[in-house]
Amino acid sequence: MSKFPIGSYVRVINKNLESYGLIGQVINPEEYFLDCNDTCVYICFEHWHNEREKILKIKKKNIEKVAGTVTITSELGKGMCTTMKIP
Repeated sequence: MSKFPIGSYVRVINKNLESYGLIGQVINPEEYFLDCNDTCVYICFEHWHNEREKILKIKKKNIEKVAGTVTITSELGKGMCTTMKIP
């Protein structure tokens, strides 16, 4: 079993990356016709600066799995709210 299974939430921990600190969901690269190897995963970020959604290929060493539950809600014109419930 992968350390980052499809559907799990992860946080970017590399301070040198533009996505540092963001939380995203691991996606199945085959659904988007993307190629991937054992050293990386594809992560979907619900909100990326001015865009609605962004998919990035990030090396596994640059992310950590988020335990507990993550809820992401957004309201047009008001912004995004991320709620983390950590055990």
